[in-house]
Amino acid sequence: MDMKTFLQDYAGWLQSGQWPRRKEFENVGLVAYGRFVPGQSFLDSYRLREKFLKEFGFAVLCAEAVELLRPHCPWLEVGAGSGAWVRGLQAAGLAVIGTDPKNDEHWGFQYEKHAPLAPLPAAEAIKWAPDRNVLCVWPTLGQSWAAEAIAVITPGRFLALVHEEEDGCVGDDAMYEILSTSYTQVAEEALPCFPGIHDHLTLYQRK
Repeated sequence: MDMKTFLQDYAGWLQSGQWPRRKEFENVGLVAYGRFVPGQSFLDSYRLREKFLKEFGFAVLCAEAVELLRPHCPWLEVGAGSGAWVRGLQAAGLAVIGTDPKNDEHWGFQYEKHAPLAPLPAAEAIKWAPDRNVLCVWPTLGQSWAAEAIAVITPGRFLALVHEEEDGCVGDDAMYEILSTSYTQVAEEALPCFPGIHDHLTLYQRK
């Protein structure tokens, strides 16, 4: 894996479901919690992230994320954007469907580029598919839709959230307040990140 072929490789993993482990992404400067790799060009990494965002979205899928999610199928992804996580998880054999109202401001990627998505707002989607656990990847900074969504998840169901903690660029204060009072953290995996990004996938269960 190298920077020149990374986007092509990633597109191939979306189809094959053969996701590399987190450690293997270090070859292109993607490491846990966005630590800078000595000798890696920050400008090259920035440019690669811009291309990645336009093609796939904000977060990088890896084998550890697939393994965390697999035991808790079926999944419903809300705010699924390009559908890249939906497609990549389906290719790995997970039961996943995606939704997105597709009425948000434009973030550079193409909605439904990688998988079809039901055109539903997040809270409505969760009520529409009550038998599924909920996946949410990078909910929009400062917007309330993720907080409204996790508030309607029923007790016992799981929530898998890709985020950066409260001081990051994901969700709003209300979302983290609901997580702290109404959810129990079950597991967590760091994801491969571009420099300066601090993504991790946290599995919660509604109390």
